Amino acid sequence: MKTFENQAFNAPLEELNILLLEDYNLDALLVEKRLKSENPNWVINHVDSKQDFRKALEDFSPDIILSDYAMPQFTGMEAYLTVKELGLSIPFIILTGELPEEAMVECVRQGVDDYVIKSSLTRLSLAIQNAILKKQQAHERAQMSTDLLNSEVQFNTIFENSGVAISEIHIPDWQEIANHKGKFRSADTLLFRSYLDRFSLAKANQEMMVLFEAQSPIQLQQHFGNIWSGNEVVFLKSIFRHISRQTPVFEEKAFFTSVSGAKIFLRAKFCMIGEDTGVYNVSFTDLTDVKRSEDRLNTVISRMESIVTERTEELNELNT
Repeated sequence: MKTFENQAFNAPLEELNILLLEDYNLDALLVEKRLKSENPNWVINHVDSKQDFRKALEDFSPDIILSDYAMPQFTGMEAYLTVKELGLSIPFIILTGELPEEAMVECVRQGVDDYVIKSSLTRLSLAIQNAILKKQQAHERAQMSTDLLNSEVQFNTIFENSGVAISEIHIPDWQEIANHKGKFRSADTLLFRSYLDRFSLAKANQEMMVLFEAQSPIQLQQHFGNIWSGNEVVFLKSIFRHISRQTPVFEEKAFFTSVSGAKIFLRAKFCMIGEDTGVYNVSFTDLTDVKRSEDRLNTVISRMESIVTERTEELNELNT
């Protein structure tokens, strides 16, 4: 049995299996004649009872269903509800003689794809094509929603289990920042501070909270504006230059401040999410120990250079 929820709905319009539910043979012949004149490749299976209709759903695997509205033993809406109860997503069109417009609108409201007056079968072919395309589009939208949900789940899994401190940062003033076109002056410290104060932390994983010594996401969000404090103007200028130019990926190294007030030296890597959004994924790598080692090494080198300079001067004095 065809279940379009579980497979791609891709019925070619040139070759359709059409299930026709009609208890009046003359009307059935007129419909079949009209359909064959439109496309001789369409396969039409005519049934006139509830039992045969249910059997055809399974054996015939219709791409679309055409049903008379009023039949003594089995109405068109009962047929439609049968299709729904079986979990099938097959385009369904009601065929009717004379029926109030309100009744037809109610059928469509309940989910029927369309209705065609039997005295005006000229639009039947178009109604079939529209119903098929409508169902294809609905299936594609559902598939896109499923794919998007799966992507979101996958992203959140990576986000939470990456082993790296990752955050999602929203920059509400990104358009205003972009207007500077990267032209910031070192004297713009107060401007940088005003922008930073409005940065918002939308999401942070566990590693992020550990790195900044936060007990909860809320505490980290409240402290977020302060983590940038103490940074050099050169660093801030570089950050805002990249943001104003909408650089997709960039990174900078600088000192940040944890919730406890400790200074930590980090590499911050910014990855822009989409265009014109002002949203960035920012990962932080702790380089504090590396920085301390480099500072100690630089101190030793500086001392050695001083000693060498002193000894050189002493030797020069002795030689003179």
